[in-house]
Amino acid sequence: TTSKKKIDNARRFDSEYFHPKYDKIIKKIENYYGGWGYVKDAVEWSKGAEVGSKAYINNGFDFIRVSDFSIYGVSDSNKKIGTTVYNDHKRRFAPIVGDILFTKDGTIGLSYVIKEDMKCIISGAFLRLKIKNPQFLSECLCLLLNSTLIKNQIDKTAGGAIISHLRPSDFENFKMPIFPKSIQQAIASKVEESYRLRAKSKVLLGQANKIVEDEMKKGAEKYELIAGGNI
Repeated sequence: TTSKKKIDNARRFDSEYFHPKYDKIIKKIENYYGGWGYVKDAVEWSKGAEVGSKAYINNGFDFIRVSDFSIYGVSDSNKKIGTTVYNDHKRRFAPIVGDILFTKDGTIGLSYVIKEDMKCIISGAFLRLKIKNPQFLSECLCLLLNSTLIKNQIDKTAGGAIISHLRPSDFENFKMPIFPKSIQQAIASKVEESYRLRAKSKVLLGQANKIVEDEMKKGAEKYELIAGGNI
C-alpha cells in the first residue's frame, strides 16, 4: 500500500518496503507518550576499517568481524593483524569503553556496549556509535537498538542480493521512542545485572567442568590400576 509520491521520495519500488506492518510500528513509536526521535539525535557514528586480506598474519592483534560478535560482546578473532597496521588504525577504529558497536552488514542490527578497552580493530561491517546526547543512556539505547522496533525498520530498509547491507544514512533516520530518564536508569540497571550474572555463570560453569574432568581422570586412573592388577 503506497502512493507514487512515496515511491518517488523513497526511490524504492520493492513491495516489502511498503508493507503495511512497518507503518503500524512507526505509528506506535510516534504515538509514544514520552515522545520520539531519530537515532541521529542520540549518537554520532563512524564506520570500521577495511585492512585487506594481505594484512592478515598468524599472530597479532584481533581484527573483529561480524562472525566474532554477538549481543553479549566480542570474542577473539581468528583474523590477526600486525603491530604496524594496528597502530595505523587504532585511533579511529579501536573501540573504547562506552562505545556501542552496531552491525550494518551480514547479520544486521546486533548491538553491544563496550565494557573495557580492547586492543583490536573493528571491520567495516560495524558502525561505532558514540552517545552525543546525555538524554540517552548507552545500555538502554543498546537494548533499544536490539529490539523489535529497530529490527523491523532494518527489515524494511536493508538491501543486498548476497550479503545484507544497511546504509548508515538509513540507520541514522530510524525512529525510536524516548524513554523518561527514570525508566532508562531502571533498564540500564537490569542490563548491567544480567551481565554480572552471565559472568558469574561462566565462572561457575568453568568450575563445574573442572570438577567433572578431574573425576573422569580419577576414574580412568582407577580403572587402569584395576585392569593392570588383573593382568
